[in-house]
Amino acid sequence: MIVPARRRIPIIVEAIGAQRGLWFAVVVGFPLMFYAAQLAGLVLRFGDLPNYWTLYDWPSNVRRILVSTPSILDTVAIISEEWLLEIGYMNRDFGHGISEWALNIVPARMFVLMALAVMLATVLVLRVQCRRCGLALPASSPVAAGLGSALVGFTSITMYWVVCCASPTWVVGLSMMGLSVPLSLWIEPIGPWITAAGFALLAAAVYAASSPGKEATRCGRSSNPTPFDLRSHGT
Repeated sequence: MIVPARRRIPIIVEAIGAQRGLWFAVVVGFPLMFYAAQLAGLVLRFGDLPNYWTLYDWPSNVRRILVSTPSILDTVAIISEEWLLEIGYMNRDFGHGISEWALNIVPARMFVLMALAVMLATVLVLRVQCRRCGLALPASSPVAAGLGSALVGFTSITMYWVVCCASPTWVVGLSMMGLSVPLSLWIEPIGPWITAAGFALLAAAVYAASSPGKEATRCGRSSNPTPFDLRSHGT
């Protein structure tokens, strides 16, 4: 038996309410850990600690773009590449210095990461609530959530490397792992499709996690319960 769509939203809301601390911790902590991991990866890869940081006036830049760009599509594209913060290593051996590598905080990518964190946190609290109810969560849910998170997270990387001679992008990570720079830049256009596939998997994970389906019969219930019938489930 499949839980009707109209019953899934209350199930999800109840799970978040019951585990709100965990949910908020994942939503806030995941993006922070994601950027910390990128910075740590850059330091380990190149062996130098960051020696500069630059904070950009993102709101003013966005306002200027909105006023001066007539095309809506161009406006969205330009704003999506605007930086908020840059942390990196500056090589001072050449005049004023050359930025060899940097981690860039791009608000547009932050919004994508927040959406990823919200969906991942939702799957997690649904899973925790299922266990508390003694219900079995479909194995497809954590698998889809993990794969979807990996796809969205990888295409949300905002590292810069002077060798790539490009704006901060996820393909820099491919180059740092050994893939040739021309090939990495060649596959960059498929990034949005990979991101979309990741979110589709995350949506499927939330859908599956909010409906244990046939596996719920392992709990000995005569009918398929929602994951959160706590009061009526043998307590």
